[in-house]
Amino acid sequence: MRFLAAILMCSLASAPLPALAADPSQLFSTILGEIGRQVERQQREKQLRDLQPLWEACGRGDVAACDRAARFPGLNAQGRADIERMRQAADGHHTFVRNFQACQSMDRAACQAALAYPPLSDADRVRLQDWNRIADQHQNAVTDFRRNQRSCYSGSIAACTAAIDARRLDEGAIPDLERQRARLQQADEERQAAERQRQALLAEFRQSQSNCYSGSIAACTAAITNSQVAISERRQLESQRDRLQHAEQQRQAAERQRQAAIREYERLRIDCAEGKRTACSRAATHAQAQASDTAFLKQRDRELAPFTERLANLFAEGNLANVADGRSTNLFVPALLGLLALAGVGFGTVYVVRNRASALPAEREPSPLGPPVSVQQTTEPTTAAIPLTGHMPTDVRRALLCANS
Repeated sequence: MRFLAAILMCSLASAPLPALAADPSQLFSTILGEIGRQVERQQREKQLRDLQPLWEACGRGDVAACDRAARFPGLNAQGRADIERMRQAADGHHTFVRNFQACQSMDRAACQAALAYPPLSDADRVRLQDWNRIADQHQNAVTDFRRNQRSCYSGSIAACTAAIDARRLDEGAIPDLERQRARLQQADEERQAAERQRQALLAEFRQSQSNCYSGSIAACTAAITNSQVAISERRQLESQRDRLQHAEQQRQAAERQRQAAIREYERLRIDCAEGKRTACSRAATHAQAQASDTAFLKQRDRELAPFTERLANLFAEGNLANVADGRSTNLFVPALLGLLALAGVGFGTVYVVRNRASALPAEREPSPLGPPVSVQQTTEPTTAAIPLTGHMPTDVRRALLCANS
């Protein structure tokens, strides 16, 4: 009440005199209006005193103070705009602090966001740029590590080694990477061994193929059974092997014929040496006759010829020699041959007659082609064997045979 009375007295004292004498009701309204204005002024002053610490806190970046100040009654539009601006700045500062701390932990996105903070100081900018560069390097290393890790599990031994060398980026992934690398190395060694074996088989196939076309049947078979042979090459090799086998069969047949001919020639040569004249002539004209044996075979053939033929040959050779010297013995040779024939016939006749006179009654006439069957030899032969070939009468031949036996 004293406050209201004081306000009333102040109002009366400040009011002009004509107004005091005008109308008491108007004076009372004036006094009440003044009292209301004073009350409102005091309330605003109290609100301003309460708003002051919130305002200052909002300006320092306290978002909660900004929110409380924005809900303060009696705040005009300019005040609300200022509080909203300070609140946004406070939000940006908190975000900047978070990004600043995250940038120290090599978060590139946080570094970029912190560098975009408008009220950033130069010192903070330099530190953020350094941290951002380190974060870029770290992020690139992590990216390479993850890429090598994926490549390692895709089958790259080099990627496994690179990822293991960067173990500081992810220590927990290293044991799995080492096991994966060991498996890949073992598989690679097996693959290399298989490749070496394949290359060896391929080289063996090429060598066998070359030898096959050079004429080796065994090489053809080895090339056909090789695991590296293609279907088209196998058909060609089989055709080549068939041709070689056919040629080999022909060669073996020819060789068998040649060996048979050689054996026949050897048999004829042995028979010739044992006294078979027909073998001598056949051996001399044989396809397998050797030049070193020709002289022997011809000499042996002459030795085994009949006496008359040898004598004729002898005189023929002498006649040829005389002809060569300009002389001729055409008359002497037939005369000599006639005398020898007559001598042989006479000797044979006498021998036959004597032999028939002394023969037993039971004796049969021998075959014209062989000796008598029942003739008993009582004495040893004293004459040399006379060849029984040539042109002689049967009785003479038989007589000579009996004389030889």
